[in-house]
Amino acid sequence: MKNDFLFRDAFTDNPWENCKRNTFPAYGHLYFSKDPRFTVSIKGNSSFVFCVKCPKFIPIKSFSDLSFDSITCYLLETESANMIVCQLENSDFFEEFKLLAKDMAAHLCKCSDIEIPKRYRERMLSWREFFKPVRTGLGFEKLIGFYSELRFFRDFLLPKLGAYESLESWFGIQKKPQDFVTSNTAFEIKCMFSREKNMINIQSLDQLDTATKSIFLIVYSGHIGDKGDETLKEVYESTIADMSEEEKLYFLRHTSPYYTKASIEEINQKLFLGAPVIYSVGKKFPALTRQNVDKRIKQVSYKLSLDQLTSFKVDKEILDLL
Repeated sequence: MKNDFLFRDAFTDNPWENCKRNTFPAYGHLYFSKDPRFTVSIKGNSSFVFCVKCPKFIPIKSFSDLSFDSITCYLLETESANMIVCQLENSDFFEEFKLLAKDMAAHLCKCSDIEIPKRYRERMLSWREFFKPVRTGLGFEKLIGFYSELRFFRDFLLPKLGAYESLESWFGIQKKPQDFVTSNTAFEIKCMFSREKNMINIQSLDQLDTATKSIFLIVYSGHIGDKGDETLKEVYESTIADMSEEEKLYFLRHTSPYYTKASIEEINQKLFLGAPVIYSVGKKFPALTRQNVDKRIKQVSYKLSLDQLTSFKVDKEILDLL
């Protein structure tokens, strides 16, 4: 997601910084200099709102169905325009609400007046996961998978490639076969917990098959952690700590289907991961792929014994492979 402009150039950090309280709806502060359709106000003493103005002649249906616990959306008709109003109801989500207001303006500024209602609805629906985490739980395997991929992203890709290129290479978060694919190299991330006895699961014919020049299998060993180890929440927050606002927005939108589904217990569970071990997946590596199995076989799942893969170990740093 390379915006036509940078958030830090187009917006102040806090769009409501210069707003007076209890000014809504009579007064709206322009928070996006490129387009006067976008304004912010403070309703009462503490309710933050941002508005998108549309001409009166454009038919607009109600937006109340977009409302949920933390956000209220509604249509306000004034003498001069119709305003689509988004109001924050839970101050715990103020940082996310700032990003939402900026993203909506950045996205909708490219739309004509008549396109605004439809595009507003589509964009707002894509944001609901941030403000209404389902927290039903990922389950142990998905939790460990997401945690280990996030650690690999934070510890290796992010410092070497930067936020945008790292996120573009994170195929696993997009539910594609390999976990990370750069221009020349693919990485498949596996995490072996103590109960798995030096075995890893390969879940498809595509997982160790790639069109890139090289593919590496990265294997972590892990176990339930103690006080000195990191939780998913701590890894997540440290990953975005130094990102710009537009990078943070891109990251949040990519990872929300997993992070917002993780239960409170899961995001606060201490987990330990040892140093990753690297294996080179070449022609002699014992992998089942679409290139070496009968074409009538469409799906496989199998286990690899790491004890039998020592000859494929790579004695290099991951950063040197990127």
